[in-house]
Amino acid sequence: MRKLIPIILIAMLVCANSLTAQSNYLLTKTTGTYQQITNGINFKWYNQNFLDNTLSWGAPIGFQFNYNGTLFDSVQAYSNGYIRMGYGNTTGVGTQGMLNSLVRGFIAPLMTDLVPENISAIQYVTTGTAPNRVFTVDFKGVKIKN
Repeated sequence: MRKLIPIILIAMLVCANSLTAQSNYLLTKTTGTYQQITNGINFKWYNQNFLDNTLSWGAPIGFQFNYNGTLFDSVQAYSNGYIRMGYGNTTGVGTQGMLNSLVRGFIAPLMTDLVPENISAIQYVTTGTAPNRVFTVDFKGVKIKN
């Protein structure tokens, strides 16, 4: 499962030559081994002492990304294995609350109750050059909560 996380996020966040509607996104299946991101940046968390069910401050993705008809240039990470496009939310949305929430823009490759091992367990990096930049989030140090 951990091997698929970066691949899924990369596929979902690739910005091609022009921003297109969500119906034009292409998902390409690839095979390979998991490679941890290098020079990753730690998300800054609202509550660094209690990482269960918490969220990060907004982090820049390095380009504008059209997601469901709205342009975004930042994300918030949630310790439960998902990100939300944009920033400004100051309270976490649980995995069930995501389905009923008025807050939209979620990308949820894991969507389960996770616990990060430490504040550097979830990192991000933007690679490539315009217009082919890739934003990757690496949930490398998280465990499923018992």
